[in-house]
Amino acid sequence: MVVKIYDDEGIQAAELLGCAQVKLNELEPGKVKDLWLKLVKDLEVQRDNKNRGQVRTLVTSLWKYIIMKTLRDLLHPRVIP
Repeated sequence: MVVKIYDDEGIQAAELLGCAQVKLNELEPGKVKDLWLKLVKDLEVQRDNKNRGQVRTLVTSLWKYIIMKTLRDLLHPRVIP
């Protein structure tokens, strides 16, 4: 997952401060992970050595739960009167 951080003062177009990447396979389904992400200018170009700061985020992965619930509902549909 790519996280992009913008500075939006509402006067001009929002300015990209930096971006970071979170690997979804490192997340445990249903558990909150507290991450400090180092911001870079471009994820593909690693030449930029300028310190763009960090951003703290809390991330959780729910996609496995959604898939499991969908499969369960397809296999065992509930009848609602």
